[in-house]
Formats: sequence, structure tokens, C-alpha cells
Amino acid sequence: MNELPYYRIPETPENMTATTVLIRLLDGLGFRYRWATEGLRAEDMEFQPCSTSMKVWELLAHIHWLLIVSEEFITGKELEKGARTGKELEKGTQMRLDERRKKTLDTVVRIREALLELDDENLENRMYSPPWDEREFPIWNLINGPLSDVLTHVGQIASWRRINDNPILGAFVFYGEPPARAHPSTSYTTSSTQSSDEEQ
Repeated sequence: MNELPYYRIPETPENMTATTVLIRLLDGLGFRYRWATEGLRAEDMEFQPCSTSMKVWELLAHIHWLLIVSEEFITGKELEKGARTGKELEKGTQMRLDERRKKTLDTVVRIREALLELDDENLENRMYSPPWDEREFPIWNLINGPLSDVLTHVGQIASWRRINDNPILGAFVFYGEPPARAHPSTSYTTSSTQSSDEEQ
């Protein structure tokens, strides 16, 4: 049984507000990441489609860092040691895949929990100075910056895998359901929604 979050997407929020819309975006991100990184092989981690692109392990590290930055944006808490300068991107600090996935998804969960404590007014007034700029920015820049970057990089992981002959299991992203072919040793014991519209 896998303890990772986002085996399936959480229930939709009861009310639609700016904060709950952002939470749903985050849930979609967590769900897509969870399944895009399921079943990665050792040979996938070093794969890059060209010499100027990041390797898969570098994409994973960068995604983790972007989410740590996003957590500080939402919570106001200090970043993990070394995260503000992106030290975790150095080759010598490469994490094991299982550890990286857990830490990354745990960060998504913490951001979600922090958002649940914020109302729209607090979200609107939130200002943040990111590691790469001394100026302060509102929540809009978090959406079109780090969070959009994460979605882009999750898509790259899915693409890199397909190029390397290890396509992802097709999670039902529209419904937020796990793949019908999810291996029992790596998934929760639960029924999967069957659909002819399986999304890769």
C-alpha cells in the first residue's frame, strides 16, 4: 500500500471562492505529479531529450524547489535550509526518488492546508519577495509564476518518459481517478473508476 497523497483527487470544495479555486488548482497539480512520477526507472532519472534540457531528476528537484517557494509565499514561513538559493539542484544532493516524491507531495498538502485557513481578503493582501527578486509581489505572480512552472515541468516529465519508452499509467485527470491499470503493490486498495476516455 502506497502512503503517498493524491492517489485520487480530493472532493471538490463546498463553496467557490478565490481561495477554493486556488486549492483546486493545487489539487490538480498534486494529482498529476503523483501519477507522472509513478513507476519512474533508474534510467529515466538520467534521461534528457537534448543536452540543453534538464534531466528527469533535475526536473523533480526543480519542481520540489518551486513548491517550497510557493509554500513560503502562502504561509510566510522561512524556506527549508538551502532552498532559497536552490542548492538542492546540485548533483551532489540528488535525493532518492521515493524521498523526493514524498517530500514534494507533502509540500503540496501543507500548502493546501494553509490555504484552507485563509479567506479571500487575506489571500488578496498577501505579498511576498521571492528568492530571485527583492521586490514584493501579490498572489497573481504565484499563479502565473511558480505554480504554472510546476504544471509545465510535470508535463515535461510525462513527455520525457514517453520518449524514453516508459509512458505514464493513464490517470483519469478529468475525473481525478487513478489509472485502471495501477499495480496493486503501488496503490491503495480501492476500486478504480472504469472509463473509455483514459487520459495519458
